[in-house]
Amino acid sequence: MINVKNKIAAKALKVIRKNAGPENISAWIESGRLHTLFPPFPRVPGTAKNVFKTLAAAIVVIGLAAGITAIAGGFPFERNVRKTPTELELLREDLDAPMQLEGSFRYILTRDQVNNYYNDAQRDFASYHDENARVNINRILESNAPEPVKNKARLMLSYLETPGFDTLTERFSYAQIKDANDRDELILYRGCHVIWRGIATNIEILQNHTSFDLLVGYDTRRIMEGIVRVDFGFATPVNPERPVEILGQIIPIITDRGMDFRIQGLALNQAGLLDR
Repeated sequence: MINVKNKIAAKALKVIRKNAGPENISAWIESGRLHTLFPPFPRVPGTAKNVFKTLAAAIVVIGLAAGITAIAGGFPFERNVRKTPTELELLREDLDAPMQLEGSFRYILTRDQVNNYYNDAQRDFASYHDENARVNINRILESNAPEPVKNKARLMLSYLETPGFDTLTERFSYAQIKDANDRDELILYRGCHVIWRGIATNIEILQNHTSFDLLVGYDTRRIMEGIVRVDFGFATPVNPERPVEILGQIIPIITDRGMDFRIQGLALNQAGLLDR
């Protein structure tokens, strides 16, 4: 803050503290009160010093308002194009390698299809759409693609980043994953990251482990989309009376009833508490 005694800038900071979180800030902005953070125009011409103070306060408030709007999703920040390492480039000899004939493959692809799926994964990788890239990579790995292509797909997989609550680009819904499982295509989403909200039940907290059943979508206490088991590799308190938001990876599992999935938790957000 340029002037620590400036009342308008202090008010803006108070608004940020009082309305912590993107949803609260967004609701406050939509209420039409954003204009209250802007300084009034001077009624009479003032000295150069007074004009400077007014402009300085305006700059501070505009900066805070822009920051608030950006946090709330008003100004989406686009990440720069990611440079693809040269070792991920698909060469002609990679595609010319023999298609795999022996073994059990979930997807039987043509050479052109392999090339297209790899190019799609590479394009998604370059634009930081890592979860879409992961889906295409999983399809290649579960197919009869040439082994050199699979090796480069595995290498690309190792370059994908672990996202945070604010950087996950693809938001796969519970219904989407459940539908993929019903269509026997859950394997395509293996390792993909999701952010789901709900209520935690059957909570078990050990020294280095936390697990619970997440009632997905029931954070509004209206509709429950489904139930999924969530496991964290660390101990953290979980309030069963409050909505919880989890970030984790989809892990396919085999049960007595067939294929199913659980979530390997990476981060948890509940009532402003963020554990990772």
